[in-house]
Amino acid sequence: MKLIAPLLALALLFGSCIEPYKFWNVTDFTLDHTSLADGSEVILAYSSSGPKKHHEEYYTHLIVINEQNGDTINVLSIHNPGFKETDMGQKFTFQSFTGEMGQLIYRQFKHLDENNREQIDLPEIKIVARDIKYDFIAQNNHPTVIGFLGKTKVE
Repeated sequence: MKLIAPLLALALLFGSCIEPYKFWNVTDFTLDHTSLADGSEVILAYSSSGPKKHHEEYYTHLIVINEQNGDTINVLSIHNPGFKETDMGQKFTFQSFTGEMGQLIYRQFKHLDENNREQIDLPEIKIVARDIKYDFIAQNNHPTVIGFLGKTKVE
């Protein structure tokens, strides 16, 4: 009987550490690699969370607005720079995973030779981080690309 209070406190402590996200299947998104060009300037509207900054187990889900034409696009990324609420509405530059800059970024993440220009294939990733409390934004039919967001524009 004396153990109930400490066990209850321990259960609440561990229960409060559980992350508030689950995962979508990649197949829930409509991939269209032509919907956003390398170097496009975008406004960040949403970013899902995840436990790791650089990872290959799941994608981070971003929603951006293309500055050029106003289109809303989903971006799936293996890089989560830890976007904060203050980043929402800020301007970023999109780089596709298969583009020259995207390949360079990936080489840096993997600590590979940056001078090697052979095309690197993205690891097969089947899930996307999901913040359930933001499903009203995240669950959509917008086209989806795979890539990275950054603060510098490459010409």
